[in-house]
Amino acid sequence: MDRRTALSLGLGAATLLIADQGKPAFAAVGDETKIAEGVTAKILGEGPSIVPGFAKVRLRDITMQPGSRA
Repeated sequence: MDRRTALSLGLGAATLLIADQGKPAFAAVGDETKIAEGVTAKILGEGPSIVPGFAKVRLRDITMQPGSRA
């Protein structure tokens, strides 16, 4: 495993920990959700997945203000 793969897996795991707050994942493209004070998640796009076992994938933008905590 090289550094790029490790970084990708780490960022993916961090996204799951930050974004998964027990809320249902029913959001449309363009919706913005406040995760915590100074932390917002916006869905930028959705499309078909090439990963077996997953029908769709979403591109999300998570914005954190300096000093905020999720």
